[in-house]
Amino acid sequence: MNIHKKIDQEADLLIGLLRDRVGSSSAIEVAPVDLDSFREMVAANESILGFETLCEQLCENEMAIDDEIFQRLTTFCRLVGADYVYVSRLGRAS
Repeated sequence: MNIHKKIDQEADLLIGLLRDRVGSSSAIEVAPVDLDSFREMVAANESILGFETLCEQLCENEMAIDDEIFQRLTTFCRLVGADYVYVSRLGRAS
């Protein structure tokens, strides 16, 4: 499988996991978590920027990230070569 297909698959998995979580969040949205924009950036070969933007939005909204989503974010981060600091700043669910 080529790297672009793998990145697309991982992006789709992340979006699927986050869509319900973001939709059910009771947090006040400081910067709306824009999953469609993330997908568009990945499709336009701007995966690192899309990933960093997504993580910033999750942080700004103080989203508590569960283990499954955290692992997917970590996998995507490594896959696209993004800076792990974006993942490390995310709040973890208890």
